[in-house]
Amino acid sequence: MPVLGIPDSSGGFSIGTSSNIAPSSAVGGVDMSLDDMIKNRRSSGSVRASNKKIVDAKRAIRKASSGDKAIAVGRAKRSAAANARRGITTSAKPTAMQIEREVYRQTRKAPANQSPKTNKNNNNNNN
Repeated sequence: MPVLGIPDSSGGFSIGTSSNIAPSSAVGGVDMSLDDMIKNRRSSGSVRASNKKIVDAKRAIRKASSGDKAIAVGRAKRSAAANARRGITTSAKPTAMQIEREVYRQTRKAPANQSPKTNKNNNNNNN
């Protein structure tokens, strides 16, 4: 019976040994030191960082329009009234911070090139 950790000459199961270990030169990147691996990763990350700046510039928050502000103020009023009914706050009026947070959310939500929709071309009578 083999002892754990000591290879068995019969070729059976044993812990800690493997008969098919690849040489270290065959596996790519194993011969590099940890410092070399970190340096290579950081140099390749700089390309991603510059691309991220471009993407962030495209996602820049646009200035809130008056329509966005109106929608956000209404949403803040509704949530403040609901919080007052639930007893979370004492006042049913939204604070300036709540309004500002809703305006920020609304400007993130609406596309930058969206214009207000008009009902000039819509005819609901279908005559």
